[in-house]
Amino acid sequence: MVFSLRLAGRCLLGAFLLYLSSRLRLWTGGPVPVTGQTFCLALMCLLADTKTAVGASVLYLAAGAAGLDVFAGGRGLHSAGAGYLTAFPFAAFLMSNLSRKARQTLAGLTVSLLPGLTLIYLCGTAGLMASEGVRTGAVWGAAPFVCWDMVKLIFAALLALRARSGREDTDE
Repeated sequence: MVFSLRLAGRCLLGAFLLYLSSRLRLWTGGPVPVTGQTFCLALMCLLADTKTAVGASVLYLAAGAAGLDVFAGGRGLHSAGAGYLTAFPFAAFLMSNLSRKARQTLAGLTVSLLPGLTLIYLCGTAGLMASEGVRTGAVWGAAPFVCWDMVKLIFAALLALRARSGREDTDE
């Protein structure tokens, strides 16, 4: 694999956007807040290539692992949200590849993002169960996030469709 300065720049920008989206948070009473990260990750997977989406996720995690205060909870990969975060690169790979094969409609793109979101929930719930106990993980693992995340995925798909149609309009 050849190092590309352009790819590195896109990954850096994507990681920075993941950081910014972690600052948009809503505490629902559980140990992990609802953030803008799933929206940002979904939009990145819909608009950028797979290497960029996965690379940005890995770079974001590496920044947090190195001690930078980039995660929503502020406690890094030792927080209750670590399971969700560690799923990001794998979810990015799934979302990006599935969205390329999906029908390019609102429903098609939204559905193509669901397996990645499900993976984030599974890893996040497992992480919560390990760090906070089985009962807490079972109660707070996915339920508080589902409605918010569905809205975020639909909005990401809408924006991606709009951005793509805008690009097609300028090509004519």
